[in-house]
Parts: sequence; structure tokens; C-alpha cells
Amino acid sequence: MADQLSSNNQHEVLHGRPFSLLVALLALQTCALVAASAWYTFELFTASPDSLGQALFLYALILLSTLWVAVTTWGVYRETSWSRGSAVTIQILQIAIAVGSFQGLYAQPVVGWILLVSAGTALILLLRAVRDRGAADQARSVPGE
Repeated sequence: MADQLSSNNQHEVLHGRPFSLLVALLALQTCALVAASAWYTFELFTASPDSLGQALFLYALILLSTLWVAVTTWGVYRETSWSRGSAVTIQILQIAIAVGSFQGLYAQPVVGWILLVSAGTALILLLRAVRDRGAADQARSVPGE
């Protein structure tokens, strides 16, 4: 009985509010990339690109990025160890894209702010989820309890 209560308590710690928000935010980022992929597919077939090779390469890059974020989201949901590093890498790259969105000839500050706030929030939630996981592991390994 005590082991079952301990297991339920650990489940609540690992799947608390920060973890749920993190998975929801990563799922939202995945949906945004799916929408961007669909938009780019439409544009690829309706507009004539200056360079077909460049357009196809960018299309492949968008599709691979979408797949990467989707697999990482699933990995975070399943609590795999590799997914945390992948999620951090995605958020750092998203911050770099956000900074680029603030400057240049085709600057889009609104897009930059959306990407920056999303990536920053995801990084904070990732750190909280890792901290909560570490605390749960440490409490579980304390002898005599």
C-alpha cells in the first residue's frame, strides 16, 4: 500500500503542471511547423521560385525540422532521456531564428517575439521538469524511507 502511494506521488511529481505545460508547448510548436510545412507546400506549387533547387532544399529542411520537433515532443511525453537534450537544442535554435527575425531587410518583429517567448518559456519548463525529476529520483533513493 505504501509503495502504491509512493508511486502515485512520484507520478504526480513527474507529471505535474510544468511537465504538462511543456508537452503542450512542444505540441503547439509542432503544430506550428506542420502549418508552416503546409503553407510552404502550397507556395511551392503555386508560385514560381527563383531557384527550384534552393526551394526544394528549403522544403526538405522544413519537413525534417517538423519531423524532428514531432519526435522530440513524443519523446518528452514518453520521458525518454534523449528528448531533453533535443528539446533544449530546438529551443536554442528557435532563439537564434527569433533574433534573426528582429533584423534585416525582411524583419518580422512580431514573429521574433512569438518565437522568443515560446522558446524561453519552453526552456524554463524544461529546467523545472528536470529539477522535479531529479528531486523525485533523489527522494526515491533515500535509504530508510
